[in-house]
Amino acid sequence: MFVYAYRIFDRYGFEVASFAVLADTRPGWQPSQFQIEESLKIPYMSFIERRGHAAGQVTGASMIVRELLEDRFGPLPETALARLEAADAEQLRAWARRVLDADSLEDVLGDAD
Repeated sequence: MFVYAYRIFDRYGFEVASFAVLADTRPGWQPSQFQIEESLKIPYMSFIERRGHAAGQVTGASMIVRELLEDRFGPLPETALARLEAADAEQLRAWARRVLDADSLEDVLGDAD
């Protein structure tokens, strides 16, 4: 129940009040404790958290590829830095694979796949 309330709050931005009616055929029945079972907890990331996570992964990959390129080929020209900054995750992965065998910066950042 908490997960649904949290998702509604995350999506629509307003507090959710929820309650559960616990019933049993025995008149004196009542639960001795309330708890959330660990096995029922669902990992949850909001839309904003997912976008931030993805952006962080691309930023981290870009930094690693830049360091690899600078270690291998020295200081990078502005055009190469601009391409690194504009690249998506898939392109950065391709460049990271190429840097191992490339003889020049153009071999890494070239358009050949």
